[in-house]
Amino acid sequence: MSFDHDGPVDSVCVVVNESIFKRIKAVQQLTQECDKFTLVRCSGHLDDLIRYSREFEYCVLIVESSALLEATPGQVSELLHRPSSLRVLAQVDRDEAALVRDLIMLGCFGILRDDTSLLCLQRILFSATRGEMWVPRKLLSQAFQALLCEQNFSRLSRRECEVLALLGQRLSNQQIAERLFISKETLRWHLRNLYTKTRVQGRDKLIQYASEFNQIGPRAPVEELHVPFKRSLTKAAAFS
Repeated sequence: MSFDHDGPVDSVCVVVNESIFKRIKAVQQLTQECDKFTLVRCSGHLDDLIRYSREFEYCVLIVESSALLEATPGQVSELLHRPSSLRVLAQVDRDEAALVRDLIMLGCFGILRDDTSLLCLQRILFSATRGEMWVPRKLLSQAFQALLCEQNFSRLSRRECEVLALLGQRLSNQQIAERLFISKETLRWHLRNLYTKTRVQGRDKLIQYASEFNQIGPRAPVEELHVPFKRSLTKAAAFS
């Protein structure tokens, strides 16, 4: 194991709350099968877990994804304040790219489920101590694509977002122009800008990009986009 740049670490403390300890059998078996980790159980909320993690020079904190997503900016800052000596893993109930994306942005090094095996848990912990992320490749790829999409979205104008959202519904240029009360020439101008900003070539690929854009959703509420249709929006992680 190597937790920092100064050399290997002989033992790492794993801090978990009681609910995770009771639910995940592999956590209960961890110290019985691997002497590289010391398990510390803590009853309490995220603040208590953070406080316990401060007591150890090297620590892996396992916490429910819901607690991380509801963390205050101050708590998030505290978790990220010790990047070389603290690793955070999230327990998840579902495998979703949007969820993984938010957890990665909150500084998580990996995810585990209630049915994670002991062998898999050990691999996750060893990977985290080496500074490596443990996330299924497909989910990591989807999360990365989502982040790129959001980055592109930040460069789009309000009207371009409206065009992209309607394009994702596979509407024709005529239908989009009518929905937005603009001319076909104006629409073509917006489409040219979208091709440039998204770096996508061809209408079919832009429609595919727009469909993914609709699934991820802009951070602005639908009513602010002045588009006469409704769709689901993915909640973004709220932190600073």
